[in-house]
Amino acid sequence: MSLPADYERPIFDLPAALPFAPGSSPFRVAGVVYRGLFEFIEEHVPGGLKRVRSELHQPELERFLEARFAVSSWYDVTPVPYLGQAVARARGVSFARQVQDANRWSEERAGVIYRALLVFLSADRIASALPRAAAVVHDFGKVYSQPDGPHRIVGRRVGVPRPLVRWLVLSHATYLELALRRLGASSVRVEFGPPERDGQAAGVETYQLPFTLAWA
Repeated sequence: MSLPADYERPIFDLPAALPFAPGSSPFRVAGVVYRGLFEFIEEHVPGGLKRVRSELHQPELERFLEARFAVSSWYDVTPVPYLGQAVARARGVSFARQVQDANRWSEERAGVIYRALLVFLSADRIASALPRAAAVVHDFGKVYSQPDGPHRIVGRRVGVPRPLVRWLVLSHATYLELALRRLGASSVRVEFGPPERDGQAAGVETYQLPFTLAWA
């Protein structure tokens, strides 16, 4: 997937510094995301996490990553794209390529989060499963989705903090496409429309991200 031009705009570039002290933001992600990324790093980055930490250039973030991350606990999500940038630099690839590679690896290794909820390839079932799947991993914002034909879903992800927009679009598009293909779907398309400002949370601009999911 190539990132839609709307999401390449400078407004969605990561700020030079984290918007919150690492560990303090109200936007959280399940520990399984960090654990999975650490495992990816050990397999794909020569020198592992130590090498990646040398690319962070933010002592507070380095200290945050020294914590023990439990799979089922919740942690600040805002460091994740910064960690992704550091991994990309260590691997010599783009940020988009890194996010896609990490999600591809995660789906191939486990694939349980979406795959378990998308067991039946019907638009009704998938539309009702997407909000639950998102809530398993993220505790911020919501997903609204509905069928628009037998093999098509339209929806939107709301309440996404601006620093997370680009990362979230790349992650969702990659993971969902792979999960559906693994279930036997063909001609899978995951498309995100132009982002729309929808408010503010904890002093950070939030956006809603319209999407379409279709398959044959």
